Amino acid sequence: MPPPKVASSILGTGAVRIGIFLAGLPRMLQDILQDILRSHADFEVVALAEAASPESARRHALDGIVTCVPDAGAAEPPLDLLRVRDHVRVLAIEPDGRKATLFELKPVVRRLDAISPGDVVAALRHGTGWDPRPAADG
Repeated sequence: MPPPKVASSILGTGAVRIGIFLAGLPRMLQDILQDILRSHADFEVVALAEAASPESARRHALDGIVTCVPDAGAAEPPLDLLRVRDHVRVLAIEPDGRKATLFELKPVVRRLDAISPGDVVAALRHGTGWDPRPAADG
């Protein structure tokens, strides 16, 4: 039986925790993301790993996986990671932290340019709350 979802009420307080797994990120980007997520009480980084694998993700109660890809616009849906939990979202960020693609098993794929710390939080918290800005053509 898989671990329970993290995004649920904790000890009857009404507080909601969103468990995030950071995997395969350059150290500086990992540190920046940890700082962003720590500044929001509803997020908890549940694990860090050098690579994003379904095996490592299954060991943790998580709601989102953040990983690194060379080109977020060309990223293929990480089906192996999306199937770890029925509700998990995968945010694939480019190494410079400027662009990302959000994947959900619904299937939903959104290409986003010029992401900000607020965009990272919105994507992981709500998915649909992220304001998608179309990529510039040309």
